[in-house]
Amino acid sequence: MRRVPGCELGRPTRETLAAGFGFTPPRAFVGLVQTIWDVAEERRLDPYDVFEQILTRPAGIVGRHPDLTPAELFVFADTGSDGEHYGYVVHAPELPGEDQLVGSFEPGPGDGVLYVGRSTAEAVENAVAYWHAERPASEEALEVLARLHLRLDTSRADRVHGIRDGDWVRLVPEVPVGWRYVATSDGIGVLAPEAAFGPFELPPWDAPFDAWMAAARRATEPAARLVVLKEAYSWQGLGEGYHELRDELRATYLALGRPEHAAMVGAG
Repeated sequence: MRRVPGCELGRPTRETLAAGFGFTPPRAFVGLVQTIWDVAEERRLDPYDVFEQILTRPAGIVGRHPDLTPAELFVFADTGSDGEHYGYVVHAPELPGEDQLVGSFEPGPGDGVLYVGRSTAEAVENAVAYWHAERPASEEALEVLARLHLRLDTSRADRVHGIRDGDWVRLVPEVPVGWRYVATSDGIGVLAPEAAFGPFELPPWDAPFDAWMAAARRATEPAARLVVLKEAYSWQGLGEGYHELRDELRATYLALGRPEHAAMVGAG
């Protein structure tokens, strides 16, 4: 269905967008979608078409979180073709923050979550540059940018899926005092209080499923166990142990006090 979630009954609010997209968005995203709505109304256009020119196709609750998508990626758009989708990367929902990192993910290649921007504003500018690097932006898209005090600069296009020193640019979070961050193959990593970590060891990437689960059980602290399970999720995919792995991930997110992440595991 061609619709922008949260806009079915009129100009969107944070509450209607939360209901439509399945997560509470940053206020910057609310302002973006409200501006898209205003420009579309004034020009008698479909808000869906204007949204699509800014961030590609809006993704609502249905299909918002395809299998193998990291639970920390809260999806708001997708290309509708190759499975690539875009969303906010929320490493630790319990930490305060007015805005969030923005990344993209495509399940097939196994590249993990890639860089789009460290804020809504940067992500919008980078995404518009990326999508319009070889074709002109519409007047309505430029009007949305202008009202948000943003601009189209096609030289920023390579910041989406950027490569630095031969490797993908990742969205590494700020680490509070007393916390620890461990990178993982899904491009997200685990950010948690130091006390939630403990010793862990990772099997070879091609180890059998039972070896991965045994390693997870040996990691007695939830953040350490999550590192192992996320690596298993990246390498084991939708194999024979998928359902057991999914259940263990949900339980581990709950043990960390992150029900928002637990709800996203296998929610596609």
